[in-house]
Amino acid sequence: MISCSNDMLDLIDRAQRAVSLVTSFEKVVTEEDTRAKMVAKRGKELQAEVESLKEDSAVYNDVALLFQTFSEQEQRVVQDKFEQLISYGLTLVFGDRFKQFRLNAGVERNQVVLNPTLVFEVDEGIPVTSDIMGAQGGGPADCVGFMLKLLVLIFNGRDKVRPVLFMDETFSHLSEEYLPAMAAVIRKFVDEMGNDLQIVLVTHQPTFADVADVVYRFSLDEKTKHTQVERLS
Repeated sequence: MISCSNDMLDLIDRAQRAVSLVTSFEKVVTEEDTRAKMVAKRGKELQAEVESLKEDSAVYNDVALLFQTFSEQEQRVVQDKFEQLISYGLTLVFGDRFKQFRLNAGVERNQVVLNPTLVFEVDEGIPVTSDIMGAQGGGPADCVGFMLKLLVLIFNGRDKVRPVLFMDETFSHLSEEYLPAMAAVIRKFVDEMGNDLQIVLVTHQPTFADVADVVYRFSLDEKTKHTQVERLS
């Protein structure tokens, strides 16, 4: 049997309490670190949303500026064409869920103002009109934004040689189930334009690589910390 002096027992007791305090402190630090990481992650998500909204705003501003170059009668014709093509594109991606896209262009203080909406069906086939960002997530907004950019580029590039559309993670809000259909729509637009259009798409989604003419993969070399570029097709 091993016996301990009172001093030793007291020392052991204090050591055990110290370990308990350290353990509790580590737990608090871990919890605070987790909270900090969650806050940082949410901050990045919010920042991404802000950048996305800025990009959407810039797209509609480009459309409004384009409309400013047309007469009132020409504006109606172009608006009808935009709405028809985008409605068609949404149908190709989402099926019959979305019935119609509307730009709702108007004029205020001699400036073209847009109020884009989507008409879609809910239960029992009841049509509902919603603003573009409220139409069941950001996926439809991503698709509309892409098609608007494309149409503006085509109209503005009528007298230019092969306009180029650059897109960086444009479809980040689109559900994975709709990515193949969206990729097919991009391929369809490019094929119909022939050599009059080039699209450069930066994405983490391999689905879009399946419809691309040329594919490059960018990766980071962990040793050198340099970006490596490899042509895949």
